[in-house]
Amino acid sequence: NIVLGILGSAMASGIVVFFYDAKGIDWVLGPVRRAEAKAVRATLWDWPKLASLARMACPIAVGLFLMSITANLPRFFVQKYLGESDLGVFSAIASLTVITRTLVIAVGSAMSARMADSYHAGDRRTFLATAGQLLAIGFVVSAAAPVIGAMFGRPLIGWIFAPEYAKDLNLCVTLLAAGGVYNLGIIVGFTLTAGRYLA
Repeated sequence: NIVLGILGSAMASGIVVFFYDAKGIDWVLGPVRRAEAKAVRATLWDWPKLASLARMACPIAVGLFLMSITANLPRFFVQKYLGESDLGVFSAIASLTVITRTLVIAVGSAMSARMADSYHAGDRRTFLATAGQLLAIGFVVSAAAPVIGAMFGRPLIGWIFAPEYAKDLNLCVTLLAAGGVYNLGIIVGFTLTAGRYLA
């Protein structure tokens, strides 16, 4: 149900904002102005700082837009040239790449804060070491996915979806390998964002 899916996504985002992102409001308001805001029960915004933050975020928005297009364009071509039946098989198998992507994003989100702190403090050595660790983790996860797919892909796909989805094992391995390359791109994105190389 797409409506329930949208509501669930909105609720999850709200939970993240309330329990995690809201703690960073001191960066926007400053501790003194935040105390003032609490005292008068109003929000005092630092508009120049928010404008600077928006300018910094614009390249990230463009990058995420391109990533979204990259992720969805193959489905349009498959549907046009192969039909809806093959599109269903393609989409089902492609969804397996979300497993490694979720792991990479979780690790990257946790380590990017450390990288950002190191960059802000001018600690180039720690920044590069953390980035190297993140890249190594992403490489291992991304390289393991197609290997596991080649060894156990057919029974796993048949168990998760249906036996007819597991006819083309090469498609599974290829998509998992492509997902691995995509994961490495995500890691590079985390590193560039932590180092503020956005433009």
